[in-house]
Amino acid sequence: MFMKYIKNIVFMIVLLFACVFTVNSYAEESSFQCNTNPELIQDMNSALLQKKIRELNREYSPWDSEISLFSDFNGFVNGGITMPSTGNVRALIVQLEFPEHPLSDGLLNTLYDDFFGVHKNADPSKFFTFNDERSVSELYKVHSNGKLNFTGDVMPIYRTKEFPSYYTVNNINQLMSEILSHYKREGIVDDYSKYDSNKDGYIDSLIVLYPFYPDLEYGNAWGSHAGSGSGIIIEGDPIKVDSFVTMNNSVTSEGVSTHTVLHECGHLMGLLDNYNVGGVSGNSCTLTGTGEIMTAGSGSEKCYFNAYYRYLLDWIEPTILPYNDDLETMDLCAYENTDDNNTEQAIIFIPDYEILPFTEFYIAEYYTSFHIQNTSLEDKYRGVLMWHVNSKQSYNGTVADKTGYLKPVYKNGGTYDNYGSFMYDIPNDLYIKDDEFSAETTPSSNFYDDVYTGAYMKVLDMDSDKATVQVGFVNTDIIKQPTISVSSPSKKAVKSGSKVFYTLKYDADELGDSTDIFRDVTVNKTGTATTLHGVNYKDGTLSATVEFNSIKGEGTIGFTIGGKSAWNVSSTGLKKCASSVISETFYVDDTSPEIVFDNDEEIIWELGAEYVDSGARATDNLDPNIESKLVVDTSALNVNKAGTYQIKYNATDHAGNIAEQKVRTVKVIPISANVEYSETKLTNQNVTVTLTPSVQLVTNTELTYTFTENGEHTFTLTDLEGNTLNKTVKVDWIDKEPPTAELSYSTTKFTNKDVKVTVTPSEAVTEDTELSYTFTENGSHT
Repeated sequence: MFMKYIKNIVFMIVLLFACVFTVNSYAEESSFQCNTNPELIQDMNSALLQKKIRELNREYSPWDSEISLFSDFNGFVNGGITMPSTGNVRALIVQLEFPEHPLSDGLLNTLYDDFFGVHKNADPSKFFTFNDERSVSELYKVHSNGKLNFTGDVMPIYRTKEFPSYYTVNNINQLMSEILSHYKREGIVDDYSKYDSNKDGYIDSLIVLYPFYPDLEYGNAWGSHAGSGSGIIIEGDPIKVDSFVTMNNSVTSEGVSTHTVLHECGHLMGLLDNYNVGGVSGNSCTLTGTGEIMTAGSGSEKCYFNAYYRYLLDWIEPTILPYNDDLETMDLCAYENTDDNNTEQAIIFIPDYEILPFTEFYIAEYYTSFHIQNTSLEDKYRGVLMWHVNSKQSYNGTVADKTGYLKPVYKNGGTYDNYGSFMYDIPNDLYIKDDEFSAETTPSSNFYDDVYTGAYMKVLDMDSDKATVQVGFVNTDIIKQPTISVSSPSKKAVKSGSKVFYTLKYDADELGDSTDIFRDVTVNKTGTATTLHGVNYKDGTLSATVEFNSIKGEGTIGFTIGGKSAWNVSSTGLKKCASSVISETFYVDDTSPEIVFDNDEEIIWELGAEYVDSGARATDNLDPNIESKLVVDTSALNVNKAGTYQIKYNATDHAGNIAEQKVRTVKVIPISANVEYSETKLTNQNVTVTLTPSVQLVTNTELTYTFTENGEHTFTLTDLEGNTLNKTVKVDWIDKEPPTAELSYSTTKFTNKDVKVTVTPSEAVTEDTELSYTFTENGSHT
């Protein structure tokens, strides 16, 4: 169960894995056809976990071009999440009235009660029915397991300047600006930041209610939907509106439709409409009469958040099964009977999440009769409901319209209603005691395109609170996982204009169409083109070459290949894809290295002394090993003959760029001196140094020096011709400080045994030093 606690792997990242090239360079321009950069995926996942979906949609191109469950296909939500799904949320409720159609201020009390009221005396027999007497706030608390605290304020009624027919989708946001600015000017709202609980700069939840009158004409801006808040400006307040909800309030005693409120606010939290799951007719929903929140309903349906939605909204922590052949038994609890997060409310079956992209999987929940509107139904209307999540595909298996990303597994094939809509049939499509879901059943646990998953579920028992299930995967090794290998680049570093290629190999037992294995990919980078060519098949191996040419722009270049671009295909149509492989990078380097001297460019050297270089370094902008490539040429130097010599320094970096040569001048002068020390071993006495020069020196030249402590001393020796040698001597073996010592006793308590004392000196001592002593009786010892 080690995977049980992997809570939020990238469940929405939709990346159509192919041969994907990642460029990390200093070039001004880089673009990606798609991306499997592991660091980018990790960043996306982290942002998803923190519910920072708005930032993801605005920063990362895959969210703009591919399928995202966090972007409404009609463009209403614009991929942004306004309303947090957990924590404290403070909503702003606005009731409109139109000219010549005034409303009673008493309506506001009813609205507050419908949205935020506490109904301690609500009839429990009506809970989870369309007559549920609880407020929106109370329902959120129930469905979120207490994770969402929905509060807010109902504003005074606002009368529009125009009739509803005046407002269209082109000017409705202007009306929103007028409303919010009016409340600000009148002092009704002094600071809109109090409606921004998560401090992202946007109002958490703006819900605008309008009355419906049969005698009025309504423009195309009206209806129950979530709209984009683009262009809404609040005068005198920096808070913005990302999205808002408009909905019809019948202004009757029936009050607000909680189903409609939760459905539209579902958009504000990032959920999409899911009408295509089963079709819609009249007041029906995907799960007949259940009020499943993001399908269609009459507005009088009650609210059912399926396990997938609760997973996305961070209301539950599903068990994510490990991908192995071990089956285990666990209790799957109905969430209306769960008051904490310590019991399982959902189980996720994802085949080898490290291999397949986490965009398609099964999620199971225990569906009970409390969901059914008709409370007279018997307890047999309960069972395990399997959801098939496929976030990259629509209902008909294409990537066309971003709908149908979620549909139930129709155990008995589903049914059609009188209008020809395909419906989920309760209880016949629920999995009940002794039912199995596996690769051998119909429907099977294979994915839509017959990809083998090995997912297995059997219902062992059920009661009103839970279903006991056996779950896991079987035959996970039915297909060998193929492997991809990538050679080292043909060159580790190059100059602009060069070519670099890699050789790719793909090994599998059986192969499908080679176009599914490697795909041509072009990476646009300033002056850089990449091509994939030369795909060859031999003995279960495909080979190809990735070539970079016309390279410009300094930096590092590499690529990633793997994921869904490389399948192992069996004769039965079952598939398994290869793990991604990240190539080695190569350098594009047009800058020459530099050579830097650590000391003077001209030095004086003692005749006959062994030459030691005064220090030089090679530096480069990209070559990590440039220091080892410094070449020092001392071939012209002869320290045994007085004269002036040149030492030459050269360096060439990994791309062949040559540094400008540097030269150090060494003047060997005809002076040498023998050095004698009065003591060369460790001593606590002074040490005298005496020099014996090889030539006659000027008078009064210092030739002796006495060290009273460790240190250095420089003698200046000048011969009769005026040549001068500075000779430095060093002494580091004088030690005049006595050592200290720590004493340790074998015991420090009263004893009738001998006591041994051990001495630990602070520094090395002579071999004959006594370092321990044993007392046989009380006394002292020195």
